[in-house]
Amino acid sequence: MFDWALVTGIILAVVLLGTFAVVAILVLRRQGRHARHDHGGYVPPPVDPGHHEPEQAKDVNAEKDS
Repeated sequence: MFDWALVTGIILAVVLLGTFAVVAILVLRRQGRHARHDHGGYVPPPVDPGHHEPEQAKDVNAEKDS
């Protein structure tokens, strides 16, 4: 009923369009990720460094002397 060349051409076209769609999605996602990190002239606010003398960390696994 259908010519095999027509069927092969349709399958080839679908495969090529699918491949192009996957590559385009990957490229656009990668560009979007980089674009989010580029803030231009934006300068983030300063970060509070916290206490100048940090407290000594406790060892929660140490045995108690009491």
